[in-house]
Amino acid sequence: MSVKPEEGVRLCDMLLETLEGTAEKQAIKDIRLLFLALAHASGGKVSEAVSLLQLLEQRSATQLKPEQDTRLSRGILRLRADLLPAAAVQWRLK
Repeated sequence: MSVKPEEGVRLCDMLLETLEGTAEKQAIKDIRLLFLALAHASGGKVSEAVSLLQLLEQRSATQLKPEQDTRLSRGILRLRADLLPAAAVQWRLK
């Protein structure tokens, strides 16, 4: 089963509407940014995709403030920290 990057963007948009914490929202925005870069790449807009991936690499170093430290925040930020940089680098190498 293949999933289009645009579906990932839409899923992130739905999550952003339901989440309340700022740490979670920022992490979801970063995940959305990866899907958006993949959508641009699949549409042949490689330079835009590379720019978005570079932005993602810059934004991936966020730390939680004590009041934002929830289980969901930690899980989403761990996903972003572990998965997204590796996915971005892997895609750029292709």
